[in-house]
Amino acid sequence: EWRGLPWPLPHHLVGGEVSLPCLWSQDHVQLDWAMFACSVTPFVHGEVARGLLRKLGEQGVDVINSAVFNAGFLIGGDHLDYVKITRESRPDAFAWREKFTALCGEFGVSPAAVCVQFSFLFPQIVAVALNTTKPSRVQSNVELANASIPPALWRRMREEGLISIDV
Repeated sequence: EWRGLPWPLPHHLVGGEVSLPCLWSQDHVQLDWAMFACSVTPFVHGEVARGLLRKLGEQGVDVINSAVFNAGFLIGGDHLDYVKITRESRPDAFAWREKFTALCGEFGVSPAAVCVQFSFLFPQIVAVALNTTKPSRVQSNVELANASIPPALWRRMREEGLISIDV
């Protein structure tokens, strides 16, 4: 028993940004699935998130990826992980986005499609949660989920330092 709950806790999930509670829970609770947010995107995919993905995969836990646009910043917004930023406050982020957008254009793919499909470079990620407040965007979200990204784009992103994983 833990805090009045049966142990091990049945049918649990964890969602959110990769954090200490996520890291703790995956060692102490048998998860059915997990949801990541702002943790596995072309812009952010650090070793802690990748390590947690590997560990969850070893445990047979499927992962849903969400917030794949880093709160819209990767597709042109001015919020990065839900914080408004400017060129002055985060010149590195804006420089990254400009290189990313130009490279997507060179390969004829949308940055949004690349953000969604990046998730599936990780075998532990089985789904992406895409949200919209506009019914007219549902079809385009389906298209993003089914988009094809040229393998050469991933290699170029790695060569140009935009991503840190080998593809």
